[in-house]
Amino acid sequence: MAKITAAERRAREANEDTGLLDQVLLEAEYRPRLMEFLEQASKLNCEIEVYDGAFHVSDCDNTWRLDPEYSVGSLAALNWSESELEEKMERERAAERQRQLRATALSKLTPEERAALGL
Repeated sequence: MAKITAAERRAREANEDTGLLDQVLLEAEYRPRLMEFLEQASKLNCEIEVYDGAFHVSDCDNTWRLDPEYSVGSLAALNWSESELEEKMERERAAERQRQLRATALSKLTPEERAALGL
């Protein structure tokens, strides 16, 4: 078996310490991110239920199961859920922009133009 040098050992320990620090940071961020997700979902009129020890968030397209405690799996579920919710929010923002654009365009029509268009 090959011996490792002191520098290699210190480098390995530093990597382990960095990995442990990253893990601690992920765990510390999990609950605030989960609460932010639930708040955004609530604002978008998603249904939020709590059963089987987890949050179940539903809209017309998706259902997400989110555990209140951190784990690698719960972090992955939160990451996916956040991206799905962000896409939904972007679609709603685009639809709102389109509604506003249409309302602005319609407000510029003269009564004759409105009558010609059947509005």
